[in-house]
Amino acid sequence: MVKEPPELPQMDYGETILFLGAHCDDIEIGCGGTAAKLVAVGHKIIFAVATDCGSERQAEARAAAHIIGLNQDSIFFSTILDGKLDQNKEQLQRWFHELRQRFEPDTVFVHHADNNPDHQTVFSVAIRCFNQQTILQYYIPQMDTRRTEFSPNVTEDISEYMETKLRMCACHNSQAGKGIYLDPGTLTATAFLFFKEAHSTPKSKLSGHAEAFHIHILRRAVASHYYGEPDSTFDVVRGASAQAFRHHSYDWTNLVNGAVRVGRYVFEEFAADAVITFSGHSAIFASLVMVKVLPRERLLGMPVYLAMARDIDPAGTPPPLPGFAVVRGREGRFEVLVPHALADADPERKKNIAIIDDAITTGEAIITLKHYLLDTLEYRRASIRVGCFVCHELTTSLPDGRPDVWEFITDTTAYRLPWGDPLWFPRPGQ
Repeated sequence: MVKEPPELPQMDYGETILFLGAHCDDIEIGCGGTAAKLVAVGHKIIFAVATDCGSERQAEARAAAHIIGLNQDSIFFSTILDGKLDQNKEQLQRWFHELRQRFEPDTVFVHHADNNPDHQTVFSVAIRCFNQQTILQYYIPQMDTRRTEFSPNVTEDISEYMETKLRMCACHNSQAGKGIYLDPGTLTATAFLFFKEAHSTPKSKLSGHAEAFHIHILRRAVASHYYGEPDSTFDVVRGASAQAFRHHSYDWTNLVNGAVRVGRYVFEEFAADAVITFSGHSAIFASLVMVKVLPRERLLGMPVYLAMARDIDPAGTPPPLPGFAVVRGREGRFEVLVPHALADADPERKKNIAIIDDAITTGEAIITLKHYLLDTLEYRRASIRVGCFVCHELTTSLPDGRPDVWEFITDTTAYRLPWGDPLWFPRPGQ
């Protein structure tokens, strides 16, 4: 029998991944399954424990790491005593700096800043030290009734590695019975819950286990690959103050979460067979949606058609573009060019078509495209859905109702996505 290759990770973590934990069992509890999965697909993995928990607990941590193939050169311990991290932040920062210089990690997994002081310190120091890396926060079950909110925006399917995670956690015999953290039932239930939340559409009948993370920041290489070069400067533009403009601009968490929700809607609930998007910025967001939601084989086989919108020059008729149907907008100010390949590939009009856009400002291009699909190509209305990231609630309306996905609605007049210029939403009556 040919052995199936391991499932690929959900996102681009780079080549070298550093896992940070305040205590000897934290990494295994929060992301042991993900670590096992990344080792299986060939990533270089480093475990780093920020406190000295004693020789017995260090031996347990080494045994757990050994289960997934990590040797003594891949797990490190600081000399700061357990419970003393807050008083030794400078020493911790120097240690993190040494790890960064030695291994040059692409991605760092670190604690969610929950109500444990050591966890909080590791997180706060790590995000200052590893400011060029992707940083993901992981979750550890809390006993304290004053639980802190954890808002994951990416999950890693560890169904194939759940047993490995439990074996790793079982190595920490000295901690058995001291809390819910290492209890197999708690670990399994938490992973099951994260999996179900990640597949929470009405048609989902899947069962499995997952670890959930909150993306604190994406490293420049990943951000550039998905979105174009990040731009963190927000100058005064067209009279909008920098402060107000920054407040209404994108953040990575909102963007990635929006892409996942749009993807679940159009691909899992609606079961889209093909995608239409607009060239340029819309295509970037559509790519992000597909990468975040679709399995690799389905992603590679998904037909994607690029439409184009262009203004009409009053001085003359724009030249035709071979391979595209030209559809004029209702007010005659612009045209939408739709590839003939869409109709040619679906002569019986049986496909479910998802129109994915990054932002809908007035809705005119979407209206024009939908009318062409319905009236000219004679698709059924039930075969078309629109998914977008940001809509303007005061001005966007389609003849057959609001856009199908309103992931982020803004009533501001300016909004900026990471891949382009500001969006200037018209006020009512403009």
